[in-house]
Amino acid sequence: MYKQRTPLAFSASLLIAVILFALPSTSIAKAITSDTETGAGTSLSKTEKEKNEDIKEKNEDIKEDKSPHKGKGERVSLQVLGTLQLVSHDLYNVNRITEIDSEDDKLNLSTLLDYGQENIANGGEPRNGENIAVHTVAVELGHEYLHFLKEGKTPQEARHLTVQIYIHKVKEAYEKTFPGSFPKPDPNADQIFANDLDGDLALRTILDPFIVGKTLSKKDMMQLSRPMDGTFDPAFRHITIIIPPNNIFTIDLLERDSSFAQQFHTDFTFEHFLDELTDGKYNTNDDVMKVIKADFASAQVGIP
Repeated sequence: MYKQRTPLAFSASLLIAVILFALPSTSIAKAITSDTETGAGTSLSKTEKEKNEDIKEKNEDIKEDKSPHKGKGERVSLQVLGTLQLVSHDLYNVNRITEIDSEDDKLNLSTLLDYGQENIANGGEPRNGENIAVHTVAVELGHEYLHFLKEGKTPQEARHLTVQIYIHKVKEAYEKTFPGSFPKPDPNADQIFANDLDGDLALRTILDPFIVGKTLSKKDMMQLSRPMDGTFDPAFRHITIIIPPNNIFTIDLLERDSSFAQQFHTDFTFEHFLDELTDGKYNTNDDVMKVIKADFASAQVGIP
């Protein structure tokens, strides 16, 4: 298998997703509405109510964005999930038909910045628009890059500064999801596992039912994922795909990821990785965790 940059490579597993899925853990509608009365049933003035909501929102943001790594059913925020899923897009984009990976295995925001200047403000490559959490993170980073350009930075300077912001976000997301500290760059890390697509397979365990749309507010992004249990949400087992004008079909994402391992002869099966997560968390000695750690260490090497 060899690598080749393609400007408009679509995800082989998702293509154009157009079905709306509701998050199982929280409701976005609930998150953006507020009560009109206090616990005692007394109506607050608008100013007092707004102050109360602001304090409540800040407290919830602090609480919900963290994963304590203390046992079954860990949950992380959509901000964390969106960041880690963007990493998956940044490192891998394997075409199941041609078997070509058009990404470069580096944390360099190629998924955002290498798909045409005109697409940066909207999140870069098309895959980033298929999941609203990923799209929100990608658009935020795209706006950072464009802001640096407006300030007079060269494209190279703007890219470097944006990638540094991205790496900071990735480090925070990693440490809120996985045990241990963020791996240091290691040029030999990718030699631990013979098949470089083990990392692609391991990152596929980081998922949550997606909703299609534009972007989410900062408050919405602090909502928590469903508790981890090593199983796929039913929504992922029946994803309806529509390719205009009238090609409609349904895919089972679990089957797609399982057959990915078979097709590319990865060192581990996808079912093995999921079995390791049935206790509700990523553990240091899990094979899936070893692969992810090695992947993040390798992906930081050679970033300009």
